[in-house]
Amino acid sequence: MDNRASALNKRLNTDRVITLIVAFLMIFVAAMQFITFARNNDILAVRRGIHSVFSAIALILLYLGLNRISATGKPFDSKMIGLLRAIAVTIMIGGFLPPFVEGFINITQGKEFVLIFGDIDIFIPMAGVIVGILSEIFAYGNELQEDNDLIA
Repeated sequence: MDNRASALNKRLNTDRVITLIVAFLMIFVAAMQFITFARNNDILAVRRGIHSVFSAIALILLYLGLNRISATGKPFDSKMIGLLRAIAVTIMIGGFLPPFVEGFINITQGKEFVLIFGDIDIFIPMAGVIVGILSEIFAYGNELQEDNDLIA
């Protein structure tokens, strides 16, 4: 059992480092995209910046979840389930928000607010739905683990 816990912690340490590095890269990319928008009025830079911000938030939440698993040794934990649900909502909002922000920017520039369903990259919110489904699987696993703990 000790070897499995040790191997899990090594993998989690690597995953946490990679997750933090990518999260900070996403924050940097977001800052660069917002600077690009400010300088060149490139509306697509806003979209890329928003996606980067929400990606960074989701990655930071994932980092917290990996910390939680490392500390408890149990992935099926109520706090982990809450973090997965927060990641799911973050991904969904990050997918739906950019076209609306672009529309409001157009309004402030005296242009027309036009929202076309095709402007929403549906695969991003769908990824959020998949993470949400995964959180429900974790909730079920948590119940099974609690039942198993009562028996043992």
